[in-house]
Amino acid sequence: MPLALQTALLRVLENRSFYRVGGSKQFRVNAWILAATNRDLISPSSGTEFRSDLFYRLAEYVIHVPPLRERKEDIEFLVRRFIADTNSELGKNVQDIAKPALDMLIAYDWPGNVRELRNTLRRAVLLANEIIEPQHLGLPWASETPVMARYLDIGRYPLKEIVRRTIIDLEKAVVRQALEQTHGNKAEAARLLKVDYKTVHTKVKEYGIQVRR
Repeated sequence: MPLALQTALLRVLENRSFYRVGGSKQFRVNAWILAATNRDLISPSSGTEFRSDLFYRLAEYVIHVPPLRERKEDIEFLVRRFIADTNSELGKNVQDIAKPALDMLIAYDWPGNVRELRNTLRRAVLLANEIIEPQHLGLPWASETPVMARYLDIGRYPLKEIVRRTIIDLEKAVVRQALEQTHGNKAEAARLLKVDYKTVHTKVKEYGIQVRR
C-alpha cells in the first residue's frame, strides 16, 4: 500500500469519516477492518515502508496464522476438502488420494501455502480418474520421489544398482528442491544444503536440473 494511501486510510480510521475524490460532502463510516499480510511490516530489516501508527491502529487484535509447512497436521483435511470442492466444481468423480501421493504432499514445504496446495489438488483432480497418484501432483520433485518403485522389479536390478540409482534420484530431488526454495540462486541453495557453491553447480550441470527464477 503506497504511503499516501496509508495516510488516507489512517485518517479514515481515526476520524471515522471520508470525502469522495473531488467531493465536499463528508461521509461517516461504521465498519470493522480486517487486514492481512505475509510480511513483517515494522522490522527495520524488512525493507517495507509501512506507517507504524497505522500498523498499531490496525493491530488491536492479531491472529497469527503459521505457514502450512508449520502445520502439516492440517494438510490431509485440506487435501480431502479441495478434492471434494473440485469434484463438485468440475464434475469429476475422484474418490481418493493414494498414500504415497498424500505422503508427498505432507513432506513438501509449500512456499505458496494453502493457495499452492489448492492449485496442486485442482490440477491433480483434472488429471486423475478415480485415485490421485504421485504423477498427478506436478510437484517440483514428484517424478523423482525417493520411493523408487520403478527400481524395485526384483531380478531386473541387483541390490547395489538399486541403491546407487536411488541415491542419485534422492540427491537430484534434494538439490532441485533447494533451488526451488531459493528461486534458482545456487549460492543460497549451497548455504541451505551446507555445501560449497561448486558442489551445487556441478550437480545442476550433471543432472541437467532446470529451475525457473
